[in-house]
Amino acid sequence: MGTSLLKKVGVIPCDVRDKHFIGDVLIEGDRIKKIGRDLPASGADQVIDLEGCTLLPGFIDLHVHLTFRRTVGPITDTLRQGDGLNIIRSVRNALTLLRQGVTTIRETGSSNNISLIIREAISRKIMPGPRMLVAGTPVTITGGHSYTAMQCSGRDEFQKTVRTLINKGVDWVKTFGSNDPLESPVDGEYTRPEVTIPELEVVVSAARHFGRKVAVHTMGSKCIRAVAGLGVNSIEHGIYLDEEGADVMIRNNVALVPTLSGYYETTLPRWNRGEKWRQHHQNLVEPHKESFKTALKKGVFIALGTDSAGELLQELRLMTQYGMPVSEALRAGTIHAATVLGLQGQIGTIEPGKIADLVALRGDVLADLESIRNPVCIVQGGRVFRPGDIRLPSGDESGDSEPGAAKIT
Repeated sequence: MGTSLLKKVGVIPCDVRDKHFIGDVLIEGDRIKKIGRDLPASGADQVIDLEGCTLLPGFIDLHVHLTFRRTVGPITDTLRQGDGLNIIRSVRNALTLLRQGVTTIRETGSSNNISLIIREAISRKIMPGPRMLVAGTPVTITGGHSYTAMQCSGRDEFQKTVRTLINKGVDWVKTFGSNDPLESPVDGEYTRPEVTIPELEVVVSAARHFGRKVAVHTMGSKCIRAVAGLGVNSIEHGIYLDEEGADVMIRNNVALVPTLSGYYETTLPRWNRGEKWRQHHQNLVEPHKESFKTALKKGVFIALGTDSAGELLQELRLMTQYGMPVSEALRAGTIHAATVLGLQGQIGTIEPGKIADLVALRGDVLADLESIRNPVCIVQGGRVFRPGDIRLPSGDESGDSEPGAAKIT
């Protein structure tokens, strides 16, 4: 990687302390070297004129399932087709996310640890794709609702399974605090707890012992309070969050990844999930909306994730429709998400010294979110792509198709 100069671009650093300005961004290697106005182009390997564009930090999606992301038909049918097809789907979905300007993802559950394979391929530059932090195959109770998870009973099994996952190289541990929608409500909520608190305690302690964080699929007011009380790193979905639960999340520094678009999109007929699935998930749409509003009102730390049926623009649309300012929604998908990952010193804002993860959009995204639909260029780890260039390489195009694993240092 050499030196790239992005010229005449409207920079939105996505840090509340900084303001939108028109200027230039100099990239050297994989880092942002300098930001300013009228930077000299001499010495740059490439100069890219981005006049009329908005430059944002690369988006970060904290809830992705590459193996069955935005697939048509029942998810169980997709997963039964086997690892071969699901690896190919994962490659396709990773390429698509990067084309959309998503430069980092947290993969929150793939069948048979496929996400570890995709992470390695991207790291070795066998293929382009977002930077990946992965949970591998999640853990759940015996008889739990997840289609991809490893089933465990009791503290000892949960502890052993978490240690096994960490030995395989996962970055996060994912488990399930509650069920997905029930046919009939229990105490007014279409969900029930799954993992017991003693089992979840051992998941958290085993993960922390090896320096890993924990994300928990959680819905139901009582379940949210109990899970947040353990100080997990993030609660996924958070449907039926009430003010008391929000207070517990704030006290314990637990982030919410709401995945609004995932639960909304899965109810649409075009995904052909089946009428029973669609109706059951429809029961969660309004409680989901109200839970997000409660989190916003109380000041819960919110970061962006899309889930299996969701997508970046729709997630941002729903966040703003439900009351979050556009600027704050953009932060949810950049610096807030980076903070959840513990990478806020490396990615998530446009600052000298940070990794050059950027996306340039035609127009002013603060005035028109729809500009997110068509990125002009994407920079990931200092590599500049036009969307059409993000494809599988032939292997002999650059002479460095597998130079070795690249890591954040």
